[in-house]
Amino acid sequence: DLLNAGGVVCLFPEGAISRNGQLGPFKHGFERAAKGADAVILPFYLRGLWGSSFSRSSQWMKARPHAGLRRDVIVAFGPPLPIESNAAEVKAAVFELSIDAWRAYVNTLPPVPLAWLQTACHQPGQMAIGDSNNRAWLNRRQAAAVVIRLARHIPANASIGLLLPTSRLGLLMNLAVLLRGGRIVNLEPRLPIDALRAAIASAGIERLCCSRAYIERLARDGHDLQALLAETDTCFIDTADSAPSWLTTLWARVLPASWLYRLFGRPVTLDATAAIVFEGGDRDNPRGILLSQRNIIANIRQIVEVLDARVDDVMLASLPLSQALGLTVTGLLPLVEGIPLVCHPDPNDARGIARAVARNSVTLLVATPACLRQCVEDDGIHPLMLESLRLVVSGRDKLDADLLEAFRLKFGKRIYIGYGVAETTPVASVNIPDRIALDDWHIQTGDKAGSVGMPLPGSSIRIVDPETLEPLPVGENGLILIGGEQVMQGYLNDAAASREAILERDGKRWFRTGQSGHLDEDGFLTLVDRRA
Repeated sequence: DLLNAGGVVCLFPEGAISRNGQLGPFKHGFERAAKGADAVILPFYLRGLWGSSFSRSSQWMKARPHAGLRRDVIVAFGPPLPIESNAAEVKAAVFELSIDAWRAYVNTLPPVPLAWLQTACHQPGQMAIGDSNNRAWLNRRQAAAVVIRLARHIPANASIGLLLPTSRLGLLMNLAVLLRGGRIVNLEPRLPIDALRAAIASAGIERLCCSRAYIERLARDGHDLQALLAETDTCFIDTADSAPSWLTTLWARVLPASWLYRLFGRPVTLDATAAIVFEGGDRDNPRGILLSQRNIIANIRQIVEVLDARVDDVMLASLPLSQALGLTVTGLLPLVEGIPLVCHPDPNDARGIARAVARNSVTLLVATPACLRQCVEDDGIHPLMLESLRLVVSGRDKLDADLLEAFRLKFGKRIYIGYGVAETTPVASVNIPDRIALDDWHIQTGDKAGSVGMPLPGSSIRIVDPETLEPLPVGENGLILIGGEQVMQGYLNDAAASREAILERDGKRWFRTGQSGHLDEDGFLTLVDRRA
């Protein structure tokens, strides 16, 4: 009656405050209430409440330094929908509105190096980063001092190639390049030499930075790069460079983040290219993917929303920095967000990873299916070694049900499956633990078997006809499009391929994945084993 009289009725179809940072299931009650009304449905999305004192987020989320005393809440409204629209259609519209709200939010964020410095200067005595084979950790202040010292090797605003393992030195060198306004290019040393030469040439790399110990180890493993290094301006970083000096420590101690950024950095915009990732394509001629400061800081903040980190969290990094997942999720994210990080250089060394987890009480692990299978099959990895883990995520390939069950039986842990591609920086969707409300015992589902989860906050997934690109109904398989602020700038030196891969629809940029899948009515994505 109120609608027919020209009134406005505001409904929250979830029926409850989010318990995990994601949109909850949309209930169908509004469909019955609005049936036959002479009105329209106006979808809207709220961004900024999760992490506030009114939310059900962790205390760590509520105490984040950039949360501040005052919070901006962004409301994005979409075009009207027919009054007959069902819950799945309305939820899909709200997902797409999240892109608009997050674009406005990301526009207020600092670039990656300044965001990291702000964290480093907040509680500078907190542990920041360490190597699994060395008990000497750096706190945030010391890490900032090391990065400032390393930055002297980096020309400003340049493309810098890095041949370094996933280590304290490797990650701090990445930050040093970003601090100098440069573009990081982590090279995969096991690529053919000609492919590495092509990558160096196409990315316009002005200097290669590496460590002698790593180059010697690669040579022992059959990957001799001496000829390549002789052809390029190469800078060797030794152990002394990865330790803070008294002078840089003093600067990091007394100067605020903004001053450190102005004195030792080269300020950049959010739309400046931050990284060139050579991933996918032909192994002999890998394709370069351009990721901006905007892409990386957006994906970091999207992931943190659903990670719901805790004060005692520790993350382990073992994935290669040459991959978008290793660079963004297990590399830059913990440093930018202030989560202590343990580095292990070999993603396939399951026993070494398990020992690092046990020694450092690691709680957050992103690992390959191959590593997780080794954990199951290796009798030398006892369940107690992984006891501290609260979240295990696999971000590469599709996990089979047998491995999921075997891991659960041996370690008592679920593996949560995520999805993404390098072109989306890389995470687009992920399963997360279910949450229960202790007042009414309502459960918010975060994990569905067989799926790769819901889109991250600020991201949306469309399933479309591969030929017409028209949206398909819920449950129907089609081409997967990913939209959000994490969609890449484009492909390196290939404007035609960029135009083919990135679609402009309704003022939003969508990446055409080439993969097939379907969404259920709650927005969970399921992949199918074929290309679209």
